[in-house]
Amino acid sequence: MPDQLFSLTLPEFWAMVDAKLYYNALDQDIAMQRLAWQTSLLMTASGNYGKKGVKADKLYKSHFDEQGEPIQVNDGTFKTIDKDEKDKKLNELMKKFNKE
Repeated sequence: MPDQLFSLTLPEFWAMVDAKLYYNALDQDIAMQRLAWQTSLLMTASGNYGKKGVKADKLYKSHFDEQGEPIQVNDGTFKTIDKDEKDKKLNELMKKFNKE
């Protein structure tokens, strides 16, 4: 067994590591979906969250689609800005917090 590991090339080894990390993330995502489903059922059964209760997708958003492909999310948290816009925003903050 160790001789098979040591006979791998570096790209083959990294491909195996990437595959293992991918399947670990997929398994964790499935477990989190199951936990969100169970939690939503408990929260709904308690009656404290209205007649409609709580949906599982409100508790956890999956990072993979039905085929197991990662979902690419561009939520706009970071965007590139040019120097002029950066200086303008910085000056606005300086004016706001340097009130004397």
